[in-house]
Amino acid sequence: ATWYVPFFLDGFRLPTASEGSSEEPQGHGVDEGCQRVAKYRVVNLSQEDIELTFISTYSFGGSPKVTIPPTGSEWRSLDEYILPTFADSLVARLGSGGTPSTPLSLERGVGVIEVPASNGLLAQLMTPHPSHQLLVLGSSLHVHNETDLPIVLRFHKQQTAAAHNFSDAKSKALMQCDAALFGHSPPSCEAESSWTQSASVEGLEDDASCMVLPPNGWCAVPTAVCAGPTPGTFVSFRPALSAIGFCKPFEILASSDGRSSAGAPEFRSCMRSNGSSVTFVCDRSAEIAAAPARVPMATLIVRPTLTLMNALPFGEIFVEVGPQQPQQPREEVSVSALKRRNLYLPCSSGTSGADSFPVRAKLSQAGVWSEQVGVKMNDLWRAKGVSEVVYQQELELSSHPTGAAAAGVNLVLVGRFAIRFEAPVWISDRTNLPSNCRLEIRHQRQKLPSQAGITLLPARCVEEESQLNLCNEGGDILASTSFRAPAGWSMLTLKTRERHYQFCLNSVSVAAADVMGASCQVATLRSRLIVTNLAEVPIEIRSGGPEASMRGSAGTMTLEVGDSTEWHFPSKGDGLEDEAILQFRAKGSYSWSNNIVCTDSMVGTSPFSIQGDIWTADVASVCGSWAISFRQGADYVVLNKAVRAKVKMQVNSEQGCPAVVVCPGEEKPYGWLHQNKSRAVTVTLMSADGSTYRTQRIANVQHTNHMSFGSLGVLLSCTRWRDKLVLQLEDHGAFDKGHADGAECEGSRLKVKLALGKMGLSLVQEQPQRELLYMQLQLIRAEFTQTEADIQAFKAVVSEGQIDCQLAGRVDGRTRNKKLAESQKLGLVEDEKPAVLFANCAAEGSTPFLTCNMTRTSTSSRDLVIPVAKLQVDAMDITVDDEWLLQFRSFLAQARSMSGLQQLRHSGGDGVSVQYLRDTSGESILTDYKVPPIPSVIQIEKLTISSLELTVWCKLALSSINGLSPQLRTLIQVLSFKRTLELDGATIKLPERIVPTHRGSVGDFCWSLGDAYLNSLLGQALHVLGKSSLLTVPLAPVKLGGVGVNLIGGTLSAGVSEIPGLLDYITLDKDYVKRAQEIRAQKKISGIFEGFVEAGSSLSNGLGGVTDIFTKSIEGGKTGGFGGFATGFGTSLFSAPTRLASGVVGAVSDLGRGVTAQVTQFTGTDTVQMRRNQARVRTRLPRLLYSDTGMVQPYSDFDAEVLRQVGFLASFGVEAVVPLGSSDAREGKPPDTRKVLLLFPERLIQTELRLGDSNKEGSFEPPTRSMISHLNQGFDLLTSTGSAVGAVFTGSSAVGQGALEPGDPEVIKKIQRFEFNEILKVEAPTTGELRFTTKSGGARVISLQQAGLGAAARKQLVKTFQEVAAADSTGRADWGPLRRELCKPEAFAEVSPSNSAAPSSSSHSTTHRSTVTLNRPAGGERILEVFEVEAKFILTQSWDTPSLPTDYEVSWRWTDKTGVKHPNLQKGLSKSEVIKQKVPPCDLDMYQPTTPWEIEKSSKTDQDGWMYAVNWRSTTWNPSPGLFDAVRKRRWTRRYS
Repeated sequence: ATWYVPFFLDGFRLPTASEGSSEEPQGHGVDEGCQRVAKYRVVNLSQEDIELTFISTYSFGGSPKVTIPPTGSEWRSLDEYILPTFADSLVARLGSGGTPSTPLSLERGVGVIEVPASNGLLAQLMTPHPSHQLLVLGSSLHVHNETDLPIVLRFHKQQTAAAHNFSDAKSKALMQCDAALFGHSPPSCEAESSWTQSASVEGLEDDASCMVLPPNGWCAVPTAVCAGPTPGTFVSFRPALSAIGFCKPFEILASSDGRSSAGAPEFRSCMRSNGSSVTFVCDRSAEIAAAPARVPMATLIVRPTLTLMNALPFGEIFVEVGPQQPQQPREEVSVSALKRRNLYLPCSSGTSGADSFPVRAKLSQAGVWSEQVGVKMNDLWRAKGVSEVVYQQELELSSHPTGAAAAGVNLVLVGRFAIRFEAPVWISDRTNLPSNCRLEIRHQRQKLPSQAGITLLPARCVEEESQLNLCNEGGDILASTSFRAPAGWSMLTLKTRERHYQFCLNSVSVAAADVMGASCQVATLRSRLIVTNLAEVPIEIRSGGPEASMRGSAGTMTLEVGDSTEWHFPSKGDGLEDEAILQFRAKGSYSWSNNIVCTDSMVGTSPFSIQGDIWTADVASVCGSWAISFRQGADYVVLNKAVRAKVKMQVNSEQGCPAVVVCPGEEKPYGWLHQNKSRAVTVTLMSADGSTYRTQRIANVQHTNHMSFGSLGVLLSCTRWRDKLVLQLEDHGAFDKGHADGAECEGSRLKVKLALGKMGLSLVQEQPQRELLYMQLQLIRAEFTQTEADIQAFKAVVSEGQIDCQLAGRVDGRTRNKKLAESQKLGLVEDEKPAVLFANCAAEGSTPFLTCNMTRTSTSSRDLVIPVAKLQVDAMDITVDDEWLLQFRSFLAQARSMSGLQQLRHSGGDGVSVQYLRDTSGESILTDYKVPPIPSVIQIEKLTISSLELTVWCKLALSSINGLSPQLRTLIQVLSFKRTLELDGATIKLPERIVPTHRGSVGDFCWSLGDAYLNSLLGQALHVLGKSSLLTVPLAPVKLGGVGVNLIGGTLSAGVSEIPGLLDYITLDKDYVKRAQEIRAQKKISGIFEGFVEAGSSLSNGLGGVTDIFTKSIEGGKTGGFGGFATGFGTSLFSAPTRLASGVVGAVSDLGRGVTAQVTQFTGTDTVQMRRNQARVRTRLPRLLYSDTGMVQPYSDFDAEVLRQVGFLASFGVEAVVPLGSSDAREGKPPDTRKVLLLFPERLIQTELRLGDSNKEGSFEPPTRSMISHLNQGFDLLTSTGSAVGAVFTGSSAVGQGALEPGDPEVIKKIQRFEFNEILKVEAPTTGELRFTTKSGGARVISLQQAGLGAAARKQLVKTFQEVAAADSTGRADWGPLRRELCKPEAFAEVSPSNSAAPSSSSHSTTHRSTVTLNRPAGGERILEVFEVEAKFILTQSWDTPSLPTDYEVSWRWTDKTGVKHPNLQKGLSKSEVIKQKVPPCDLDMYQPTTPWEIEKSSKTDQDGWMYAVNWRSTTWNPSPGLFDAVRKRRWTRRYS
């Protein structure tokens, strides 16, 4: 499955009226509603009339044409010309008699063509919104005004030349439009003017040399001043204010080298009449236009020097900005709440990135200034948008100099040259206290800034306590409690002498669009319980409990119809254990209901029977707050549909309620006396005269049940119908009269199984076009069973899960450069970025990635009843870094955003709006109260979640971690001396969790479970930080010392380890020499303990030379007589001392390796987890995308290998890939290369892939700079989407954090290019060749003999080439039909067996791609691995199951590879029964075995598969028992699918 182009899904959504009015100026002369839904639009910003002709394959009545005059912002719709004719392209020309341009495709959404004879006029197609495409007619140079005031522009051909004169005022207006048309809307917050005078444009309209560009205006530079091979012009401007002059003319120059550029901005000053200056920031970006024109383009963006944004919900913020030059005075400005102010500070043209603006702030005129913050120009330049935080500094601001607490306000650099002030946490007061009381929120006994019910909390409100005080009119404190800002919700209790007040705090996010992109939380303070009367009569309520009847009418409250009220109840001390108990009755009634308990566990619907009247109490829980509503009637109803049988039914509850009699055709509600007691009823079936037929007891009407009464011909059932629980009696003629009365009907029997070999999800970016992530699950098994008793069981198993990063430059175990491994282990070089981001760690067949077992009881209520649930998750490795994370966040932003771009104009979104908070804060929660719906209720009896172990590698810039508090961010930066958070194999272990019996809302249950895991995670924070950059300074000496010890120890052990090898050869025993070499190769010493174990093993092998004197002599005598005895005795006698010396020296070497391994583990440079993570391999290579729009085709390994070897630059825009033969195949030897044909709309390229290259260790070096330059000139493949591709290869990061596939230099050097416009004739003789005759008289031949193409694919290939030759005017090919043919199974035919390079199967997805293999095991199966272990008993010298007290795990005989009792042992077997089994008593649930159990036998085992060692922890195992070998094991395997 592929998730591709998030714009596509939102393209079906029509823009709303608000979008149409706010961002898209409407055209004139056409209905406004029609304009808003136009899919194709055009604006003409030139001074010429342009004729557009629309081309369609299906148009038989001629191509429609339309002439577009200059429009300005008044765009026009093109739907009437495109949609009826299914036009797929257009051509443009001047007026009606000009030369037509090349076709511009409408299907790709992007593209540029040049209008002939127009002096550089372009037609540019773009997709500013998923709902429509926009065609822009204008020049290649543009100017965008991002200031808050009009600017006056002048254009000059040369820097010293006079300004260009426009023909008239109207032409100037029609050359500009609102930038919102292109998706560049200004921030939604209002801009406050920094000028004492108003902007004036009077007289400027008559000045022929001036153009006035309004705020957020966009204009095209006149073609008369920007024409040329490299478009460029000079511009000067000034603000539309009096007494301010123009800046000096400067040049706007398009890209001359074919690459995008966006360098450091420049400062341009306009001088005042008094000698001072007004400075603007000028950003210039240059790029290459999208195909087919590919002409240089550039845009000048004029911005203010600095923008201050106040994201606080109330009041002004006063900011003092210091100049760069100390001698200049500081500027103090104020910014109102939720507004912005643009500043035009004086800056010199020589300002560098190291320069800074000193900034400080305060909350009021009388407040105290904060500490000064130096804002660097580099940080201002790097900011790209309100959602990207480049720098953040915490300030403490108070509104009064004394007696006021400071609120936490963050200074954040966002956007380009923008500073935002934001308060992370607010409190909104929605309580409804008596008029003589009020609430105050204080910190350290001082009042926090507050206005209109909104309070700003301090910076450390999560760590430090604040106080909630209940005060009287005189300010005296009546009650007080402390609290911390909750992450979700919390409860507060205020106790006075008269009563208790119960409140709750519910935290939600504030809509980021309303606070200029800031991440803010608001905690609403409200009463915990609200009671509502939904009945048709007034009701009375009172507190319940044992003493309720003694109070009489005291404390009784009357609630009118539709009214709600806050209800405060006594607290028991701990808010989590509190419960509210109420009683109610209809006003004027005598009897009260029994107690109604409000707790999280009592959520749901409770029907009550009060003196025969049926009422319902609905209890809802929302994040700690409760709501109870009363209504007449009930969701529990009795329905009698036994009309034919004429049977009445009488329902009696077991709580003493009045009986409910229901005649045929009637429906009546029923209820109980108590809320939480038995839901059992007794149903009596009667005749019309009242005589009893049958009586049936139903234990619980909330459970689905069906009972038949065959003698009566009726069926009694308990079911759910929509919102009602129905106890139903109905006619059922199908029952036999002899059927046992009251017998429970058999429930449905259902069993569904799902088996998938693998399932993958690919995330594909649109810009740049590439695969970002690939996620794959292996061996998915699911089973759903519904029993006769309507009990539902669900089981699911996922064998493996893995997520790969498909960005270029990522390495895995196959492509990692092994030469750098030792340097990386020593910490001398930076680690490579792994390709595998997420994977489970289970050994083969032992533990699956995910196992879920759940049993659900079918009920007639809305409750989700789960008696048993078990979730088991395998250990996982996780890698997080900025490169893929930023790209993934960008992808999600495109997918979530309505417009495909993160625009501030869309208010609301996720979170509560600021306007709502400002309107409702300080008001009672009852003002706009709505009764919450009854939530889904989960009733779970036992939930078991296995322990979870995560190993994390992390390297993140602190600026990209929005969740870190400023204090922790600063602490990490100070301790690590860098702005990154690094975790190097940190292990997080969460213990097994057994959730006891629980009943409550599903949302609260999930929140509580997540909160519990979050607390466990925080509990291990010290352990995580112990392996992070927080301890870089303390660990640095240890790490450096560790490297030194590692070098010394490694050199020592390496030197000593050579001696045993020399001594081994002296023994003259070939078998011993061979075995000794194998043992040394097998040794895996990962610590001191393993070093001691292996040292003992080496000594044992050395002492074995003494016993060989006897064993070798006897063996020689048996085979060779006396001569053999003498030879064996002499050889063993000679080799015994040498073997003993070799064992001693080997033991010293093993101890040295153990010390080295322990040190590298301690320093984190070489651990088992790191080696495991580095050995992981991608599940597949990055996919190849087709055409310049990034079309997705079924994945193939061959196409992915083409992308890897040819590279992104040469393969961008490819329409089809055809594998050709190999020149080596005819020579009868395995081919090393294979030719491949890449087909483009205007050209083809041919090169040779290196076969099997993906299996080689390491990766090739990227292409050189000169090679990239050659590609840029030879292919001219750059577009606006991939305009920075060349910059990527030369070291620039213009495309983003992730690089693109560079390709193999050897393959790139062999690329041959052929342009289609050179083709004169195409011939396809029967010899299997394509022969091209060029217009210059040359010839070219492409052999298809070894390609193995099927007849249909070959025919389509030839046909397309012939169509290209016939259409000599355009020279463009449509490879869509061929691409569709190549996807068919019959696309590749069988070829001669002598051609080893040709495909041998008929599947396109595996045939021609099979020549380049990835050497990975096939999916679709699991291998269960079991070890059988035995120990040697010294007295009997026999082998048997281990039984020592220290052998608890291995005493089960069947273990996993770590020596632990195997987790897949068959259930129900005792230990003694397990030991007696001759084959492993293990099985994989949900999988079917495909092979019998097999014992692994090799040269490393004896003839029965046993391997011997001294100790269970030994890393070397021998095929025969040594003198001191006391344990042995053998490996069993079985395959499952």
